[in-house]
Parts: sequence; C-alpha cells; structure tokens
Amino acid sequence: MNFILSTIRSVKTGWYSGRGFKAHQNNQHEKAVHYYDLALQFLEDDFEPVIYEAKAMALYELKKFSEALFNAQKSFEQYSSLNSKDPKDVENLKKLKALIEYLERN
Repeated sequence: MNFILSTIRSVKTGWYSGRGFKAHQNNQHEKAVHYYDLALQFLEDDFEPVIYEAKAMALYELKKFSEALFNAQKSFEQYSSLNSKDPKDVENLKKLKALIEYLERN
C-alpha cells in the first residue's frame, strides 16, 4: 500500500512540475509558481532541487525577490548535498550562486 501511495505522489509531483515548466517557458510565471507549489506539496522528502530552482527563477521574473532568494538557497543547498560532478549540476550551482548573490545585494 505504501508503494502505491508513494507512486501516486511521485506521479503527481512530476505532472505538476511539468505543467509548471511549460507555463514558465510560456512566460506565465504566476501559473508556473502555482504548479511548482502543487508539485512540492506531493514530495515525500522535500528534496527536489530542480523544482526549487525553477520556482526561484519564476519568482525572480515576478520580482518577488525575497521568495526567489529563499527558493534559490534551498535549491543550492540540495544540489550541493549531492556532491555531484555532473556538468549540469555544476552549472546549476554556478547559476544559483550568481542569482543568490544578486538577490542578496538588491
């Protein structure tokens, strides 16, 4: 039973985050944040640096800088904890660090 519930939660997280990514690509940032929030509600362990990163960027576009900073920091911490050498993860860390530094200055 736990496996089924976990699978359902995972599918919902994926579906909502996908909708958020699509809205974000279409410059519908309010809608994107809404879907990211729904996706984050279904996480089992609150570990999803990609969604936090995307939410930070959408919030930045909406000029909600303090919320963007919070989500960027959360994503940065989660990516950092992976200790990944994957070039994509390294690049994401660099982008997040630059965004955090910018938001902290402004």
